[in-house]
Amino acid sequence: MTWDVGTPNEKQKQAFLARTLYVGYGGAKGGGKTWFIQHKAVGGALQYPGIKILIMRAHYPELEQNHIRPIKTLVAPMGITTYNGSNHLMTFDLGDDLPESTIQFGHWAGEESESEYNGLEYDWIFMDEATQFSERAFNFLGGCLRGANDIPKRFYVTCNPGKLCPAA
Repeated sequence: MTWDVGTPNEKQKQAFLARTLYVGYGGAKGGGKTWFIQHKAVGGALQYPGIKILIMRAHYPELEQNHIRPIKTLVAPMGITTYNGSNHLMTFDLGDDLPESTIQFGHWAGEESESEYNGLEYDWIFMDEATQFSERAFNFLGGCLRGANDIPKRFYVTCNPGKLCPAA
């Protein structure tokens, strides 16, 4: 399937082309971080059949507003996705006996979230507004970045300038 991602700005282009395990994208409001996450995640789901993607926010209302609704709108014309609101999972049916790609939408409710994500594997993780997460959460989720496939592993982190990460 061919999908036109649109026209990214210069910082978004750099983030799209990054090939390191950890990719950081910072900037003030309106800098395109959310757009990048949405388009990179959907593009990855289309490019790598079977990819498992996790998009994390600290709070569910922000996750719903900034990612779930816009991505559902973005992919609706494709006609190849389903969304399960109970478990916040978007599935991409790429056809031709290809494995389904998934985008899991999650929020972090502190240490109790560790049991929810313990043992799970993701190929790409997006931690949106990382300054709202503890170092412990970052390290824990980093442990979920694994899998026995050829999909390149990536951990994308976005944040606003001038904020410090909370104490672990």
